[in-house]
Amino acid sequence: MLPEHEQLSTRAKGVAGIYFGTGTELTFRCIEAKPSPKMQAALDELVKAELISARPFNKYGGTVYTREMGSDVAQGFWKFAMANLDNKALKFPVTVKAEPTP
Repeated sequence: MLPEHEQLSTRAKGVAGIYFGTGTELTFRCIEAKPSPKMQAALDELVKAELISARPFNKYGGTVYTREMGSDVAQGFWKFAMANLDNKALKFPVTVKAEPTP
């Protein structure tokens, strides 16, 4: 994590660390479940900051999120997440039930 990332929300920094600190890709198929509003907001924040990218995955609105930050930056987010696991901002549902597509 770099100094310019301090303005990110605690939730976005936590998601960056938990899902992209050691991994490079996160896929939401959106068939049975989709990102919760809080998870989606954090992912959108990370995309806007160009730390991850998003691309469509399927006809159901699925998305593949790919790590764009370097591994050293990702490691910083991972350390942040591990140090803040008890933070209430990081306690939220990751997914919610997806609505059936007609």
